[in-house]
Amino acid sequence: MSAVPQPGQHQALNGNYQGYPAYHKGHLYPVSHTNTQHAMLATSTLTNAAPQDSSFNSGYWRVHEGNLVNILQGCTRAYVVTALINRQAPTPEPPARSLQSLWLSQLTGGFSLDVKLDPTTAHTRLILSDDGKEVRDGGEIQEHVHPTTYCRLNPHVPILQLFFDGASNLRPDLRLSRHSIAALTAALTNEADHGWEKELHVLVFLYWLAHAASYRVVSRAFDIPKTTVHRMVHQVSGAVVGLLKRIVRFPPADQMEEVGAGFARLAGSPAFSVAVGAIDGCHIRIKPPAEDASCYYNRKLFASIQLQAICDHRGKFIDICCGFPGSVHDARVLKNSPVYSQQLYPPEGRCILGDGGYPCLTAPIRLMTPYRAPVLNAVQARYNHKLSRARCIIERAFGMMKTRWRSIFFKSLEVSHTFAPVVVTCCTILRNLCLENGDIMEPDEEAAEAGDNGPEPGNREVETGEGVRDLLAAAVSAPLECIPALQEHDYCHH
Repeated sequence: MSAVPQPGQHQALNGNYQGYPAYHKGHLYPVSHTNTQHAMLATSTLTNAAPQDSSFNSGYWRVHEGNLVNILQGCTRAYVVTALINRQAPTPEPPARSLQSLWLSQLTGGFSLDVKLDPTTAHTRLILSDDGKEVRDGGEIQEHVHPTTYCRLNPHVPILQLFFDGASNLRPDLRLSRHSIAALTAALTNEADHGWEKELHVLVFLYWLAHAASYRVVSRAFDIPKTTVHRMVHQVSGAVVGLLKRIVRFPPADQMEEVGAGFARLAGSPAFSVAVGAIDGCHIRIKPPAEDASCYYNRKLFASIQLQAICDHRGKFIDICCGFPGSVHDARVLKNSPVYSQQLYPPEGRCILGDGGYPCLTAPIRLMTPYRAPVLNAVQARYNHKLSRARCIIERAFGMMKTRWRSIFFKSLEVSHTFAPVVVTCCTILRNLCLENGDIMEPDEEAAEAGDNGPEPGNREVETGEGVRDLLAAAVSAPLECIPALQEHDYCHH
């Protein structure tokens, strides 16, 4: 507990105002609201005390304050009405004690001003008359808020009540835990020096993303204008995409051993310690554009864009490429992605694992895929089984992301096909952010992938990768220890 403030120590004293009769010491937090010596002295701290017009501390205003205290005793809710005061007007007689006349009649009549209540700053529970001269408590939040309302937060809407209570579970509505939301808010920069708080921007964006709702629906949920929702969603999505290189990145060189060991555990074979990633693609439903709509229809006959992703042994995305139309084959997406064309990953001596939709490669990147069915022998079958166990981590990563953002991945995105890749990229970034903060959401059966889409038509599997695959398959089938029975004989010829 801090020490009790001493008079004169960073405090405003009555003596400071001697010689200045026009001003008195005023308190932002009133002295009359305190009940301890410590609290009383704290109200005179310079951060709370300010010069006040002496006329506001005596005469009519003192009577007015006393009447308010008497009237509000026992009230559960009160509203403050403020207005500009004409300093040239004569001082009125003490007002009547009726609440309506105290707050309205005396202000409009006593000062001879044409005071009109502003609907853009009125509390959303209040109902104003057409001429703005009268007001009454509606008892509940009003459906239709003035369209010019700007930066006025309504804390009574359900989603904000849940957020501000500090304890409610936000995952059903926002799909992120409180800890993840705090981490996201802290990661985003706020370049604006006015307007809505950054936290509200994040909440609006997450609510929109969690429900894939129209801007109108989100507008009603937060009691803010629809145009504001549109602006917030696009601003925050752009800011989240700006985090891509920080959150979705390749593991550093000193972590390669750990990543390789993780894939060896997944496969159940030490031979797969050379693997440092798993690659796959998934389709995200969209509404096709008016032009070139046929390019967006995939082999399952729905319009989509593609997300290609590489993940590590934990299911964390380490590279993504999003936006190719649904008709493009997985192998072609790979060959047009930076990780392939710029040989970004994996490092020398390592490989990534893919399904049968990709070619088996050693250059420009090393990519190991399963043998085509029917396999020729038990060595190939054993290799395929181990590879499938290790590679399934990317399908699990997709499943966890789809389960979290069900409204995005299980129905068509109601956004422009040019904005859809931004939305999907945000989902991958947030999925990594949640993973780093222990916010895990297990995939359900509906989120499972249906498997690969076969080799690319007209492109045979690259031969250069088959030799390395045969060596890897042999290593998978090789015994881990020397068999004792083989040590009982000397097979060397003398």
